[in-house]
Amino acid sequence: MSTLSAALNVAKNSLMAASGGTSVAGENITGANNPGYVRRAVQLENNPLGGAQPGGVSWVGTARAFNVFAFSHLVSETSAFGAAQARAEALTTVEGALAPAPDATIGDAFNDFFAAFDKLGQSPDDPTARAEVMQSAEEVRARFNAASNGLMSVRGEIFADAQAQAAEVNARLTKIADLNAKIASQPGETSGKAELMDQRDALVREVAERVDVEVLHDDKGRVTLLSSGTALVEGTRASNVVISLDPNQNMTIGVQRGAATADITNRLNGGTLAGLREARDVDVVALQTGLDQLAFDFAGAVNVAHQGGLDLNGAPGAAFFTDGSGSPLISAAGAAAAFAINPALAADANQIAAASAAAPPPGGNATALAISALQTQNLASGRTPGEAFGDLTGDIGRRINAAETEQSLRESTVDFAIAEQQKASGVSLEEELIELSRFQRAFEASTKVLQTINEMLDEVVRSF
Repeated sequence: MSTLSAALNVAKNSLMAASGGTSVAGENITGANNPGYVRRAVQLENNPLGGAQPGGVSWVGTARAFNVFAFSHLVSETSAFGAAQARAEALTTVEGALAPAPDATIGDAFNDFFAAFDKLGQSPDDPTARAEVMQSAEEVRARFNAASNGLMSVRGEIFADAQAQAAEVNARLTKIADLNAKIASQPGETSGKAELMDQRDALVREVAERVDVEVLHDDKGRVTLLSSGTALVEGTRASNVVISLDPNQNMTIGVQRGAATADITNRLNGGTLAGLREARDVDVVALQTGLDQLAFDFAGAVNVAHQGGLDLNGAPGAAFFTDGSGSPLISAAGAAAAFAINPALAADANQIAAASAAAPPPGGNATALAISALQTQNLASGRTPGEAFGDLTGDIGRRINAAETEQSLRESTVDFAIAEQQKASGVSLEEELIELSRFQRAFEASTKVLQTINEMLDEVVRSF
């Protein structure tokens, strides 16, 4: 009788194990197309045979087919892709600031300006020609100002985007900490716990896309997230990523834990925030510096030529381009934003110096022709005005090309990392169908054994 009871327990345990295996195979089939789903495997344990132990097998839990190294590699590549993508997308908006439309660039305004002075040289006392000079000069001013304001606007937009990205990171860090608590409270290995881990790991990848992280796992299934050596999540406690500006108006990235904030700006290499910072404070700043230098050099060259001539009244020429207050530009820093026409000339076109002492007004045209000739002469940079602007647009083109190339490369490395992670954790429907069939047969066999033992017990009971 005791032998049959032991056999009954063995059959019952076998039935439960087969049922668990069938359930896990069904979960895998259902989750096969769910992004972030990690394959489950039923955990079976042999029961010792001998003495009071009946032997057989028991279902002890559900394990995830999770590979720490494959996941860490995927997280790292996701961060690198996030940085490259953010930089490439930000730079495409920068290009529009320098070249908003065909035939509407600073280079085109240069051409019109020099052509207007050439026309003035042909009729130095013609009011219409003088008006055309002022109109073309106004176009140069407007395009320098617009380009500078455009770059400043892009920096502002990138900063706002970074703040929004940081808010998204912080929301996910809080959820990860909450899931850590739920995972640690789950007894044993269950499908429910595995589902919580899948949710948590999907959030980790979303964080990694925005800020590079290192993932550490503990024996309770929780994760610690580190960024540049600073904890973003530790157990059930989440930090906050904060975006601010330093005294030089450069973006800073910090991790706030309680009252303390750790600056990780210069140590952050991956994620959207790193890409946005590079675009804003490296790429755009370099372009702004080049634009300011071009404005300063161009204004200086025109002013030197213009101040060497005589206006229509026979008075010495004044500075043609100023900082808006009538004073010449004294520094390249901020020159494109400050670039303006001398208010005196704007009020009276007769003050445009077209003549020279050697060929005085009203018929003298030496200064007008000298300014027109600047089109083919080198500025202080060693390049003509057109070439200098071409260098500037070429620079943004090279930066965009480099960023897009990097983005394409990182996209490929992410695809490879996903493929490697899927080898370890992905679901094969063919294999799961085989497992489902195997556990179904085991379930049927266990049921048959259970029925047979039950019949034998009935016979034993009836025999008394």
